Amino acid sequence: MPLKIAHRGYNANDNSKAALQNVVENGFDILEVDLYKTLDNEIILCHDMFENVEKTDLYTLKSIDSELLTLDELFTCFPPSKHKLYLDLKGTQIKNSVAKLLIDYVRTHNICPKNIIVASFNLEYLREIMISTLEF
Repeated sequence: MPLKIAHRGYNANDNSKAALQNVVENGFDILEVDLYKTLDNEIILCHDMFENVEKTDLYTLKSIDSELLTLDELFTCFPPSKHKLYLDLKGTQIKNSVAKLLIDYVRTHNICPKNIIVASFNLEYLREIMISTLEF
């Protein structure tokens, strides 16, 4: 049977808690979200809705969109131990990239990455994930 993946959530604002909750309630198999790194090195869920996300701090972005979730909020509300997550890494920053921050977060919080799928159009991000020794 094919997997049902809800791209950026379902039936609510993209990447919002409500959209992800709808995914769970409607029986989708995988929650797919887009991740960006902010200026202050937070990882947020958003899909190209802000220009220069990587040059803007979390406080400013949350003042524009109060529904914006951080990676920490995602993993608290939808832990990888209970939900399959498809994380699409976005952005252009190579130094202190979203990939490096994700790797550090998973290690620091002892998260088992077996239910996490990582994707990106940025090959450098994928290389970082591949050499990280985490088994995504």
